[in-house]
Amino acid sequence: MAPRRGFNDDEVAETAMRVFWEHGYRATSIDDLATASGLRKGSLHNAFGNKEDLFLLALDCYAKDLAERLDGALDNPDPAIAIPRFFDVVAARMTDPKTPDGCLTTAACAEFGDLPAKAKARVKAVVERTIEMLTHHAEAAIKNGLLPASSDPMTQANLWFAITRGMAALHKVTGDAAAIRALSQEAIKPLRAGTSVA
Repeated sequence: MAPRRGFNDDEVAETAMRVFWEHGYRATSIDDLATASGLRKGSLHNAFGNKEDLFLLALDCYAKDLAERLDGALDNPDPAIAIPRFFDVVAARMTDPKTPDGCLTTAACAEFGDLPAKAKARVKAVVERTIEMLTHHAEAAIKNGLLPASSDPMTQANLWFAITRGMAALHKVTGDAAAIRALSQEAIKPLRAGTSVA
């Protein structure tokens, strides 16, 4: 894509991500995005499209950064190492004082019924990719005796994922970073103890 004169695409994407992250899809307007980016509405629309297009851009920006962090956490084949790292990454991302509280994808999931079709597909892809990676580690944990043989890998992966969504919702409401970090540690206790809560 050829560079657009007068502004940086990545900076606009980062700005849109923060606005949607803080206010959600429904409550964000083109006026909000234009004000935050410092661009006129016409320039914003001509360069990036409508509100849905900007939301997709924001989701991609968020997902790329998060995927890089999660891939680094989950690349260890040992689930006893990978899953704690996963929760550490999620907690650190949510509680970063330089970013809005909570999680953009969690906010998008909460508004899922109101999202345009392309945005729904993008959010679903992010969720499914994360659960797929967690399922792989749940299978390894069961095989290695870290979780009971009766555990279902997909259910365990869904549980881990659901806990992170709960962490995001709690942090969005309370802003309590210590509580989020404590929850992330509580989530991996069954793995360390060799028992599943699923």
